[in-house]
Order: sequence, then C-alpha cells, then structure tokens
Amino acid sequence: MLMQAINISTDTASIIQNSPIPFLIQLSKTGEGLSAGMLVQDNYSVNTVLLPWRVSLNSKKYKTVKAYLHEAKRLLSNNVLFMTSVHKPESNSRQTVVITEFHDDRFSILDPDCGLSRHRQYKYSEVEDMVFYSISTEKLINLITFKDGDEPVIGYLAPQSENQDKKSIYNKLIKQSKSALAVLEKSVKQIDFQNISEVTFIDKWLKPIVVDLRVAIEIWSLANHTDPNLIKYLAILETILLEIRSEITDKKKLNESKVFSFKMLIEKVLLLLVKSHIDTAPVYKWINLSKFQSN
Repeated sequence: MLMQAINISTDTASIIQNSPIPFLIQLSKTGEGLSAGMLVQDNYSVNTVLLPWRVSLNSKKYKTVKAYLHEAKRLLSNNVLFMTSVHKPESNSRQTVVITEFHDDRFSILDPDCGLSRHRQYKYSEVEDMVFYSISTEKLINLITFKDGDEPVIGYLAPQSENQDKKSIYNKLIKQSKSALAVLEKSVKQIDFQNISEVTFIDKWLKPIVVDLRVAIEIWSLANHTDPNLIKYLAILETILLEIRSEITDKKKLNESKVFSFKMLIEKVLLLLVKSHIDTAPVYKWINLSKFQSN
C-alpha cells in the first residue's frame, strides 16, 4: 500500500507475480520457526522484492520517542510517507501502517488491515476511504511503545542504488529458502505427531508454508506456470493441518492413520516445493524486469 500511496502504479497481485515473494522462506532469528511469502519482512528480502520498481526501503529503529517524532515530522514536512509498526489491541499483536500527514497534533494513517477481506486484491484508489483515519500524537505514542523496551521504527521508500549484482541477490534468497526447507524437513522427521500435545510446531513451522506461502503461490500461478500438484497438495495439507490442530487443542487423541497420512503429505509437499517450485525460480526474468522500469 505504501507503493500505491506514493503513486507507484501496482497492486499486491502484481508485486507477487513479478517478484520472489512466492519463493521466500526464512528461518526465524531464534531458529524456532519460519516465515514465508509476504511475511518475510527483513530489509534484505523486502528490498530484493522491490528491485523491479527501482525503490528500496530505508528502515531505522529509534531509541527514544522524541527522536522518532522528530524524524516522523521531518519526513512528512517533506511529503515523504512512511511505514511504522503499531500495537493491535484486539489481537495483542503488531501490524504495519502507513503514516501520510501530520496536522494539528494528529497523524493521518492508512491501515491496510482495516476490515478488508484477505481474499481480495485491492487497488489503493478503491479502499482509500475505508483504510484512512487520524489519531492524536499521544495515541500514536501509546501504539508504537506498547511494551517496555519497544523501539519504534520508521520505514520509507527511496530510489535504489544501481550498483547491485541482481543475480547474486536473487540467488542468495533462493538459497536461503532451500536451507530453511531443509531444516523444516529434518524437524518433521524428528517430531512425534502421534504424541504431540501443543500446537506450537504447527503454528511456527507448518502454517507459514500451508497458509502464507500457499496464498503467494496461488497468486503467482495466475500469471506464471506452477505445478498444479503443488497447489492441490498444499490445499489438502491445510485442511488436514487445521483438523489436527483442532484435535490437539481439544486434547483429543490423534488418529494414527491420519497422522501417518499427514506426515507423508508434508514430505511430498516439501519435495515438490524444492524440485518443482524453488528450483525453477525465474531469476533471469526478475533481472530483466528490473530493466524495463527505466522507461
């Protein structure tokens, strides 16, 4: 949404279909889970996704609210919109919003998660009135520093450097994704699903693949060749995963044959992800896309 808000003509589907997002899988910093697809949000990955649009994300954390507000107002006074992370009280989590203006001690905000359906792709012009609101400086401070020790962050788009080895950058992300899948495959073989008592493994290791990555792959497939078996098995895997997760939550004993099928399906999906998806990542296509933007 930040790209559309600064008049870069694109939408979520176009970004996914012309970038490595459907191929991104990353281990968490602690090594205790994964992120995938649109939820791989470290600076390096985000800036690789942005290469075709010739912009990069400049991101910085601020140790004090005073320093944060000073930079926020400086950027907005120069008509530079920025992203920031705020606390979401209803889910006790954090989300990213775009801040567009400061006037009369109030910040104008674009909230891409403001009641919109996750099953639709929107253009900014369609939803501007739905996702736009303003809050006081005091309220913003409460949202960016909800927990003690929180360091508020500002991220904004700027022209990217041209002196980059794009092939090397893309290949690094693909290698990272394969390494993460290898760790997941090893973990799946070691875990005893029959006696699992918590949903932590499912939520941290499997849901990023069968939900976040699957959504990105499905959008990618609308404009690019994709192994139909991969999409089919990911959908089946999601159904079974949700059933097993519900049974674990309800402290029910898992059906042995279902667990066996579940594990076999995971291994099949992981094999397809590597052999028919990640190994076929169109690195050269992405490099060429970076060139047409100069017109």
